Parts: sequence; C-alpha cells; structure tokens
Amino acid sequence: MSGVGDKRFGDASLYYKVLDADTKGYLQGSQTCLVCSRNILKPNESLTFSIGIGNIVSTSVFISIEYKFEWAEDVLSYNGSNSFHSARISLSELPPDALSRLKTAIEELEKRRYKL
Repeated sequence: MSGVGDKRFGDASLYYKVLDADTKGYLQGSQTCLVCSRNILKPNESLTFSIGIGNIVSTSVFISIEYKFEWAEDVLSYNGSNSFHSARISLSELPPDALSRLKTAIEELEKRRYKL
C-alpha cells in the first residue's frame, strides 16, 4: 500500500493482481512496491482505493488484494513465512449499474487502443 496523490482516487494505492476467472492465473496488476506504507485499520474502519481501468481486460476477471493482520505479523507459519490473506472480488458480480459502466469503459478503452 502506498499513499495516493489525489484524494479523489481514494485513501490509498493498493497493490493487487488481476486474475483470470477461469484459470485463476495472473494476468496483470500492480502487485509490488519498493517503498510501502502501512495503514492500520481498526474494527469497523475502512479505506477506499481505485484500480486503473487499463488493468481491467474484461468483466470476467477477479481482483485479488493481499493483506495481513497486525497480530499475525510475529506468528510464523510452519514453513517460516508470515501469514498473508487475500480478498478476491469478482467483477462480474458487481451491482448492475457499476457493471454496465465498467463494460462501457472497457469498450471505450479498446476503441482508443486500436486507433493508436
């Protein structure tokens, strides 16, 4: 997680993976950082973030975001690595109005790519 330059795009810039819905294989995304920050969320707190439309290749993908719990940082798993968790968001299950806007944005992006 990093800071975000413009608050219109959320509270933070998260690192994520775009995964194929069928194979669950990595397609693209912003998954690593050189200098990361931590945002500690207390119970019932949240943060907002944006994902660039250029990373969304279709509505049949998942967005995967990894996170870890502060209390688990010092607890090592059996192989000596820290415990990570991930949340997967299926874009095909977005609310109908959001899905419609996303499909339109993807179509517009594709038109611009082919004009260049």
